[in-house]
Amino acid sequence: MPADKLKNTIADLKANLKGNTIKIHNNDYVDVAFRIGILRKNLGSDATIKSELLFHDDKKVIVRSEIWIDGKL
Repeated sequence: MPADKLKNTIADLKANLKGNTIKIHNNDYVDVAFRIGILRKNLGSDATIKSELLFHDDKKVIVRSEIWIDGKL
C-alpha cells in the first residue's frame, strides 16, 4: 500500500537527518538530492517523479513536481 511505503520513507528520512541539513533563513533544509536518494532507497522504481517547469526568469524558477507511488499520486 502506498501510504505505508510513504510513512516508512518519511521515517527513514527523519532518522537520517543528522548531518544532512543546511540552514536557509535560519531553518533546517534537506536538499533535493538527499530526499530523492532516500526515496529511491525505499521505493526504487515503485516511485515516479513528474516535474513541469511553470515559470523561469533571471530571478526565480517555479517547478511543479508530483510523486506517484504504485501509480497513485
